[in-house]
Amino acid sequence: RSNDDNKELPIFTPSSTELLRQCHSEFISLITSELTNHSSYDETKIITEDKLEECMTRLGMGELVKEARALICDAEKAEAEEEEEEEEDYFENENASCVEGVESMLDATKDE
Repeated sequence: RSNDDNKELPIFTPSSTELLRQCHSEFISLITSELTNHSSYDETKIITEDKLEECMTRLGMGELVKEARALICDAEKAEAEEEEEEEEDYFENENASCVEGVESMLDATKDE
C-alpha cells in the first residue's frame, strides 16, 4: 500500500507490459493448478474465497492474502462511506426542495 494516494502511476513500456501480463498469467496458472490438485476442489468444483486463501497460504503467499484482505476491507469501508455521504446529500437536497416548495406555496397564498 502506498502512503501517498495522489502519487502518479508509473508508465510501463510495451515490453514491461508484456512481461507483467505473462507474470499475471503464470500466477493465475499456479493458483489454478494448486487448487485443482487439492482434494477439496474435486468435491464441489467451486473455488470459494476461503479455498483460494488456503491455496495461496499453502504456496507461501500468506502475507499477500493478508494485504489483499486489508485492501479489500479499506475499499469496502470507503465505498460504504461514499454511499452514506451520497444518501445524506440526497436527503439534504430533498429537504431543501421541500422547504422551498412550502415557502413558495405560503408566499403564493399571501399574495391572494
